[in-house]
Amino acid sequence: MIMIGNSYSGKIILHWYSGSPKVLEKALSYGFYFSINTSMINSAKGREIVMEIPRDRLLTESDGPFVKLSGQSSRPSDMVRVIEGLSGMWDIDKTQTASRIYENFRSMLKQGE
Repeated sequence: MIMIGNSYSGKIILHWYSGSPKVLEKALSYGFYFSINTSMINSAKGREIVMEIPRDRLLTESDGPFVKLSGQSSRPSDMVRVIEGLSGMWDIDKTQTASRIYENFRSMLKQGE
């Protein structure tokens, strides 16, 4: 269960979210962001969750060294794979996808200024 007081002014990013649709809905109502990695893009359940998250609330993350790609720890440069996966899921160009993620990050940083 998500418990947030009304006075909390920080930003919350839920990392590698794998919870229920009900909790996802509650987190969205609080304005949370969600970071996704290659493991989410590569799994059916992960893709299902990603498609339920509004595009303007998604960020990328590598979660290295815990996520492995071809036996190697994931690195920030591997986010190209996440962008490619999102592009396919959203059926838009990789440049548009990368721009959307960048704008999400900028928007998150601006909140509360």
